[in-house]
Amino acid sequence: MSSEDQKRTIEQKKEKVLESAIKRFSKKGYDATTISEIAKDANVSFGLVSTYYGNKEELFTVCVTKPAESYLEEMLKFNTQPAIFKTEISQMIKNHIKIIYNRKDYLRLLVQVNS
Repeated sequence: MSSEDQKRTIEQKKEKVLESAIKRFSKKGYDATTISEIAKDANVSFGLVSTYYGNKEELFTVCVTKPAESYLEEMLKFNTQPAIFKTEISQMIKNHIKIIYNRKDYLRLLVQVNS
């Protein structure tokens, strides 16, 4: 396996762990979720989760912050000088709704954080 293939595999595993953690934390909450459950869901070892993200608190922090960065970038994509401002705003709102709708687990996680 080439170095690039190894890097890609590592990134895929890290992403799978992150997705599994977001789902678990969003459904069960921080206290009821274990690293073992996350590892099992992601089909990786407990040690690999720790290697990638440290402890449970650090993983939880990444679960909240990393998706927010990409969502912000996506939500700010719109034409600031459109020919028809109302049309651009309407399209931007539709895109925002679609972005949020497609990330239900993350939205549920944010609700968990604020409960």
